[in-house]
Amino acid sequence: MKTTKLKALCAACASVLALSIAPAFSASAAGEFTYRSMGDIDGNGEVSVDDAQSVLLAYVKSVADCEALPASSNPPADTNLDGVIDILDATNILKYYCHTLVGDKPMWSEYRAVSEKTGTQSPVYKTVDYELPDGSVLSVNVPTEETVFTTYGKTGMFIEVGVASGKAGDFVTVPVYVSGCPDIAGFQFFMNQSGDAQLKGIQSNIDEILGDPIPSAPVWNPDPEYGALVWCSARGENLSMANGTVIGEYIYQIPEDAKAGDVFTLTIDKENTLFVTSGDEMGNGNLICTDANACSYQFTLLDGAIVVE
Repeated sequence: MKTTKLKALCAACASVLALSIAPAFSASAAGEFTYRSMGDIDGNGEVSVDDAQSVLLAYVKSVADCEALPASSNPPADTNLDGVIDILDATNILKYYCHTLVGDKPMWSEYRAVSEKTGTQSPVYKTVDYELPDGSVLSVNVPTEETVFTTYGKTGMFIEVGVASGKAGDFVTVPVYVSGCPDIAGFQFFMNQSGDAQLKGIQSNIDEILGDPIPSAPVWNPDPEYGALVWCSARGENLSMANGTVIGEYIYQIPEDAKAGDVFTLTIDKENTLFVTSGDEMGNGNLICTDANACSYQFTLLDGAIVVE
């Protein structure tokens, strides 16, 4: 039923898009512009058919002028982050808008290519035998100085940081969404922020959301140097995660001296962030992928921001 509604709405929206007449990017959008979330071309705080129309007309003009339209001319229009604004971006905005009309909660990361990070350097382990006082031998796997590049065994996962706004001195909450990760046994997530925005806390009830049979509360370190959130299921088994799950919320305080229009970007530390399914090992409190064909997700990233009103 929802699919039928979506197709009908898309058809209707496409008709409006093709027949409407409006200018392309406004002067404020084409040059200097205040921060807007992805797809919000006219800056009214919403993604609509008007935004798709603006992108389409701007692209048509660029074709007529025989010039590519760079993403820098209006970053929120480059929905797939390929560096140019074209018909694909107009289509993505229209699709996003249609999904919202039928009650879906689409994520822009669905329109992006996979991350350039295809694997991770993992330590090489060796077995060391220790003789115990009773004469028995204990074999332990310990990491060596060697590492090996292991590729991710799972793809299709997206991590999307939200956008929050507030006045100087305000506390704002920024959610972190995940999709394309149907099975999860644990994760470690790190986030960095630009400027002087102060990370005041991190909260998560991911164990309750996923229905862990033995609740295992996540742990976090709100130190701005880390911005870390770590969790694993109590039994180390896979749990089901729905698309759009909020794995955690980051609480920031906007600096007292911040000015309207200031933007503090929130970026995912892709080198240390890791999402795994059962089959990985826990080592020294960190999730470590030990099997190149098994368990870790390759993820596509979409950073967020705090915008000062």
